[in-house]
Amino acid sequence: MINSENLSNFRWAVDRIEDLRLVREIVSRIHKSPILIKDILELFKNEPSLVEINKQVDGNESNAKSEKEDKEFLRTKN
Repeated sequence: MINSENLSNFRWAVDRIEDLRLVREIVSRIHKSPILIKDILELFKNEPSLVEINKQVDGNESNAKSEKEDKEFLRTKN
């Protein structure tokens, strides 16, 4: 998917409690269905403090953990 705007500074996964909290805040403020990315971006523009909810979460944390577990698994199998 190609987007004209770089959105990589936002965390789009929902695998931490902070992510779920942000999703709940978004849904409670946008009263339409479906909620589109443009709706969320407009909300973030109007309420920038929302972005802070899950900003502290390391987006690479789960990747690093998975990589470490994979390496350990391979080490024990050899």
